[in-house]
Amino acid sequence: MDQGALRQYRGKLEGKVNIPTAPDYIAALEPWTGPAGHPFGGFKQMLKLGFAPFTDVSQFEGVVALQVTSAADIDKKWPQFLAEKPDFVKLELLFTENYEQRIKDPSTWGARGLSPEMATELVKRAHRAGLRTGPHVVTAGDFHYALTAGVDYMAHIPLTEFGFVNKGGFVVRSFLLNNNYLSVIAENDAQLAGQRRVPVITTVVRAFDVREVDPQGFEQVERDVIVPNLRMLKKWNVPLIMGTDDLTRPPGKPPVCALAHEVIYIAGRGVYSPLEVLKAATEDTPRFIFPERKIGALQDGYEASFLVLSGDPLEKMDNIRSIEMRFKKGHKLSVWEQK
Repeated sequence: MDQGALRQYRGKLEGKVNIPTAPDYIAALEPWTGPAGHPFGGFKQMLKLGFAPFTDVSQFEGVVALQVTSAADIDKKWPQFLAEKPDFVKLELLFTENYEQRIKDPSTWGARGLSPEMATELVKRAHRAGLRTGPHVVTAGDFHYALTAGVDYMAHIPLTEFGFVNKGGFVVRSFLLNNNYLSVIAENDAQLAGQRRVPVITTVVRAFDVREVDPQGFEQVERDVIVPNLRMLKKWNVPLIMGTDDLTRPPGKPPVCALAHEVIYIAGRGVYSPLEVLKAATEDTPRFIFPERKIGALQDGYEASFLVLSGDPLEKMDNIRSIEMRFKKGHKLSVWEQK
């Protein structure tokens, strides 16, 4: 479930995904954001390092994201957006509670999002088109405004403000620790999300970069934000979906199996049991991504898509990596392994 695919890359996947021997794939295409909003900041960093297919930030509009400040802006861009056939709609909400201040502050270039009004308008239009909506969120305030707008899922658990640093020629995240943005979801918002059954995608191992460059900052965010948010979501029975926003490791670092990291990390926080985490990863997550399919169960009439492991993950969660065989819709898969 690709939360923001550049059109030029999505086109290259035609015929290579959604077939019996390859992953099934859906994408949101370019997300909706405010002026000079996220993800412009990250792409600007990649542009500086030569990792982005652009020569200037002026090329970002309409490719990296769609910037809007009014219903008239949406009117101009919505028909073409729908013509590209997105599978769902991604919204960018960042520090929404301070939208007016940040939109006037040049230092927040690339680290802003939609206004609450535009988020609500886009959700309405997406629902009329039969499309689900989900926001990038950073703060507890973003989580609140997303619920107010009527979104269908949350693309992240709120963490805190991220920055980026150059480490050995690679862009890695760093925390810009600010107690105003150590964001624990408000209890009434968690209760509402539970009542509405609004799933929340975890994506907390994106903070692992910070663990390398700022271990004390990571420990603080884990203690003051990650674990309290997990407890809040569990208390109010908010559906948990396993997903990752991890970054590629530099050469010489251990290869990333990002979803495995996410599952193992969540299971190790002492909030959810190994069984709860495993069911979220293998049952709830695929059903969330593909709600029309009979998937995520070993039952008659369901797709024969499953993994065979050499060890019981309920005894040791690391065993989710011990894959002996893979089957998709009854087809045994051969997977290329990096040596």
